[in-house]
Amino acid sequence: VERGREERERRRRKTEESPQVTALLERASVKHTLKPGDKVPGVSSSHDLYMVREGALKVLVEGKVQVEMVEGRCLGFTSFLSNVAPPAVEVLAAKRSSVWQLQHQKLHEELSSSPELKARLYCFLCRLLDDQLRHTLRDIFPGTWTHLEAQGRERQVEVQENHKMLLDRDHDKAKARFRGG
Repeated sequence: VERGREERERRRRKTEESPQVTALLERASVKHTLKPGDKVPGVSSSHDLYMVREGALKVLVEGKVQVEMVEGRCLGFTSFLSNVAPPAVEVLAAKRSSVWQLQHQKLHEELSSSPELKARLYCFLCRLLDDQLRHTLRDIFPGTWTHLEAQGRERQVEVQENHKMLLDRDHDKAKARFRGG
């Protein structure tokens, strides 16, 4: 049940891309269609970001699987965002997969004249990274993160209710001033 919910959430997040961001991703990406066992090219030698659009990838270090990256996850955030050398890993398709290689240099050229698009892209990337970190925490500490998310939702509702109460109070004060009272 939990995995099914996570899958729906991943699909929903993928659709949160704005049309502008989707078009940018299309222009600045090399698309790879992989069969099970195919190696993802360039992972250990570029500063590109790899987005799993469909399927799943296995990340291997010294021949041992360290993590599986499923649809909606990204690989290479650190080297992409901070321009540091990527780690020495091998990445293989676990099943038939579609991977977009978001080319660092091409993206930089595309964004140099559009600060608004740059902001939209980095907002989208932050949501992806947030989603990925939440899933990693769930995997490492099963059950714990779900409890914290529930507390966060409760706090969010509380904040929204307080905000509405303040708005209502301010509205009542404004009405009273208007009536002369």
